Order: sequence, then C-alpha cells, then structure tokens
Amino acid sequence: MSREVTLSASEKGYLQGILKKGRHSVRKVKRARILLLLSEGVSAEEIASKADVVLSTVYKIWNRYLEVGKDAKEAIEEKPRSGQPPKLTDEVKAQITAIACSDPPEGNEYWTLQMICDKVVELGYVEKLSTEPVRRFLKKSCLNPGKRSNGSSVK
Repeated sequence: MSREVTLSASEKGYLQGILKKGRHSVRKVKRARILLLLSEGVSAEEIASKADVVLSTVYKIWNRYLEVGKDAKEAIEEKPRSGQPPKLTDEVKAQITAIACSDPPEGNEYWTLQMICDKVVELGYVEKLSTEPVRRFLKKSCLNPGKRSNGSSVK
C-alpha cells in the first residue's frame, strides 16, 4: 500500500475552500492544511511547524487518510465522541426527588443541597456527589429544598 497522499483536483479544491472560508472548526482547518501539505511532499516535521501542531497529529491525519481509502473529505471529519456519562442517572434523580420532598432530618427546618447529597451517598446510590448537579436537577424539576411547600403532600 502506497504511503503517498495524492489528492484529486476536486479534493484539493475542497480542502482549499475549507482554508479560505471561516465557517469550519479550527481542527478541521488544520487537518485540511496538513493533507494539502502532505500532498505537496512537505516533510512531516515541517508540516507540524507550519500547521502549529505536534508531529503525532500529522501522522494521525496521514494514517486516517490512508485508512479511509484515500478520501480527503472523510479523513478530515470529526469522529463521533461518546462524551462524559451523565452524573445523575434516573434512579439517582428519583431518590433526590424523594429526599427533597420528604421531611428534613430532625433538628433541621429544611433540606440543604449538601444534606441531600450526603443522604444519597449514605443510601449507596453513588460513591460521591457534589451539590452542583443536584442543584441543577432540582432547579429543572422546580423543586426547592429550602421552600416550605416543596412539592410534598405533607405540610
């Protein structure tokens, strides 16, 4: 298998269009520039310097171009990313709601965010939990642990 980057006229035009139009992500523009420079026979070290990327990035784009069947358009596209899993599962959200709607512990007038987090951890639904995702969930759910009428049927 040839390691050369040989671009057709239409592929070169496509990549040059990406460089000229400011409607693309920086990563996509850098990938397009790398492929164009590779097709001109510029060394990987020079490309890394000219495109302001590390050498491994040049080789990744080069290898991706070869892996996708020498298709420049596909080689510069973003691959889907899984992202970080949600901090609160449906089960944990249900527990937070139940806790926020229940009577606060003895000696307290209302639930605080920290008390809710501590209770969810104590019940074993999560190992650790910060107040921010709980606050966001309660806000979206229109539940306020500090209000007298917090949605529970008990008054």
